[in-house]
Amino acid sequence: LKLVDGQAVFTPKRKNNRQRETGSRSIRETGPLRLLDMCADTIPKHLQHRFPTEWDSAYALSLLRCIDNFPLKRAADMWDKYEPVRKIAPPMSENTLADVLERLGRDREAQTLFFKDTMPDGCEIAFDLTEIFSTSGELALAEKGRNPEHDDRNQVNIAMACTLDTGEPSYIRALPGSVRDVKALCASLRELKKPGLILVADRGLYSKDNVGEILRSGMDFAIPVKRDSTYYGDVTVGETDFFFWREKVIRHGKTRLDDGLFLYRFLNDEMVMSEDREFLKKVKDGRMSLDACIKAKPRFGHMVVVSSLDRDPEWIYGLYKRRDKVEKRFRTLFSILDSDAAHLRDDDRLR
Repeated sequence: LKLVDGQAVFTPKRKNNRQRETGSRSIRETGPLRLLDMCADTIPKHLQHRFPTEWDSAYALSLLRCIDNFPLKRAADMWDKYEPVRKIAPPMSENTLADVLERLGRDREAQTLFFKDTMPDGCEIAFDLTEIFSTSGELALAEKGRNPEHDDRNQVNIAMACTLDTGEPSYIRALPGSVRDVKALCASLRELKKPGLILVADRGLYSKDNVGEILRSGMDFAIPVKRDSTYYGDVTVGETDFFFWREKVIRHGKTRLDDGLFLYRFLNDEMVMSEDREFLKKVKDGRMSLDACIKAKPRFGHMVVVSSLDRDPEWIYGLYKRRDKVEKRFRTLFSILDSDAAHLRDDDRLR
């Protein structure tokens, strides 16, 4: 209102003739995904080759989970937060990703070929087995089986191999929970086999059948035997043969068997005292008899490795000690499976 000649006059406000912007522009982060995409190297190419219709959603989800491990229902919001890479615009809704998981898991042959594509020739790999427990009645793979926790729930066994140089997974397979450790390796080797590889595994996976299967596949190996193995009587530790491993003295011995395989025996003096202490705790807690402890004592701190390789004992010891990379990958896998627990309703999605 304005006063004009003593009277109040209403003057309407002028309209702003400037054209307003329609819609709002969002600011997206660009650095994290681009960095991860650079680190991925040739993985997207192999993924697209083996899974031409699902690769973009699978790749986008993998990149995002390197940043934050979240459930599938948050994937679309997370993807919108970042500037896309490789000019892909994959569908990222919860239901779509659940279907993608099912289709990926159903194509076992493509999975195996993808891992072979990404696995370097002549590399060293660590193989191990673990289990996940499930109370779902829809998982056919979930069966009664043996496990270190003595848990009587149904379980699914997970076999995995990782390259020792990079720690990258080079094989993964879900197996029925009733499959024993030694049989799991034989079952996996039929898919994993690739000439020139060197396989390292823990003592629970050693058996003559497994050794035969490894050699037939054209691979070399180094696997310790159990403490009650008769191989302990075939090789001794030399008093003057030793090397240092992480400031620890490791004594060693080596011999060749009639079948052409090699035995390596290692003695860690510090492990002798440590194992003696652990066994005495079991005796005190009633979990072991004193006679059993005394019988096991001569082999405290000792390890015998069977191998097809004729190498320096220090090299064989270092090869075996690097197998912990596969255990680290299992921890990552458990975290991912925990996030997707609601969607693991059948065997294909679990795979």
